[in-house]
Amino acid sequence: RRGKDTLRYGPMKPVGLLRPDGSKPYAVVQLRQDNVSASLYNVVGFQTHLAFPEQQRLLRMIPGLEQVQIVRYGVMHRNSFLNAPKVLDATYRLKALPNVFVAGQLSGVEGYVESVGSAVIASINMARLVQHQSPLLFPQETAIGSQAYYLANSDPKYFQPMNANFGIFPPLEFETRKDERKMAYANRSLEALGRFLEVISHGNC
Repeated sequence: RRGKDTLRYGPMKPVGLLRPDGSKPYAVVQLRQDNVSASLYNVVGFQTHLAFPEQQRLLRMIPGLEQVQIVRYGVMHRNSFLNAPKVLDATYRLKALPNVFVAGQLSGVEGYVESVGSAVIASINMARLVQHQSPLLFPQETAIGSQAYYLANSDPKYFQPMNANFGIFPPLEFETRKDERKMAYANRSLEALGRFLEVISHGNC
């Protein structure tokens, strides 16, 4: 429904991969080893509503998978998550139960790295709570800080899980060329994190 090239910008994105002749592939399929003997592989990102015979037909169209034996077909899985802006603050604490923290997919973050980031903030603040210290709010200019801010401040009516992305960072305070923008975000993030760590190291929070 979103167009024939949609998957090329999702799980089949060919970024950073080149053919032996140096050309860029149209799309890629990632196989992940699923057992010790390397006889079973998972096709990454292939959740689907397609019927099993159609899945087999399409998978066997992929070069190298013409004779593939399918052990388990793709199905859509349901992600369970809290309506974060209603129930969580930016330290991943439950508003109604401040001694309970929620991290990972259940908190409303999307992605492996994002789940780890949420756990970093939650675990640091859990430790601080036990030591009778005030919780830490990570700078919104950082990836994990902007993610925590998004969870705590989105519109609860339309809330959906979110990957870390530049769209949830505060806008840059200055104009920059498009090809320099991401580096500007990264540099600002590192500066904000540096100031944040300096304040913590001096025990001012």
